[in-house]
Amino acid sequence: MRISRRIVITMIAAAATAISCGAVSFVDKSRSEEPIKIEAHLNIGLSSLSQNYAKVNPDILELNFRPGTMFGAGVLVEFPLRDFLSLGTGTDINICNSRYTAIVFSSDPDVTGYAAVRNRYIYASFPVYMSVGFNISDNVRWHVDGGIYYAYGFGGFSKTSVYTTHENKLGQIVTEHHEGKGKYFNDHHALMHRTGHSDIGLHFATGFVFDNHYHISLGYRHGLRDIARNDGPSDPKAFNAIATLSIGYKF
Repeated sequence: MRISRRIVITMIAAAATAISCGAVSFVDKSRSEEPIKIEAHLNIGLSSLSQNYAKVNPDILELNFRPGTMFGAGVLVEFPLRDFLSLGTGTDINICNSRYTAIVFSSDPDVTGYAAVRNRYIYASFPVYMSVGFNISDNVRWHVDGGIYYAYGFGGFSKTSVYTTHENKLGQIVTEHHEGKGKYFNDHHALMHRTGHSDIGLHFATGFVFDNHYHISLGYRHGLRDIARNDGPSDPKAFNAIATLSIGYKF
């Protein structure tokens, strides 16, 4: 998944401009003047799954997995340990989308199939991270965050469209089409696997704060917990992956 190069270049240019405007202590190890920092923000980005569907399903001839849009909002709370170092946590509610298509061939009986799946799922996530801040100028601060997150999925759906072609007893080619819609989480009738509610993974972010209030950042989260729950003989695995652009205001 990629965040627009233009956004990254804009952030770097902003930092370079700020450096030329004034000289401050790049790493301030003194005690912070604020006991707590609170931020509200909006998220937009891309969401997808890292999976092994084709490896564990030999009937899949071709699999195309595409990330979808993600949007949401959240709140962060940071507790400064020093001016340059903070412990952070918070919560986000994100609506995620992903989709994939698969071409399948089964020789017993001879059936060729095409499946298109569109998923939408909602997560409440709770990161815990350390944030290191660097003073670029009097009014620009750069930060780098790293930690873990826990997320719980509580809504969404999965839409499936399947086309199959086979030969009947008269030697005729028959095409059938089936549409289906079910729950995204814990659906025993899902095409590949049931999806568990809970997720835990790694959290990374970097960004800039302007005038101590206005915040723009890029983030990435990758699940470490396999969210696939399987009732059949194969062993599919799936891990969440989310890239975000966040715009927020620090109070």
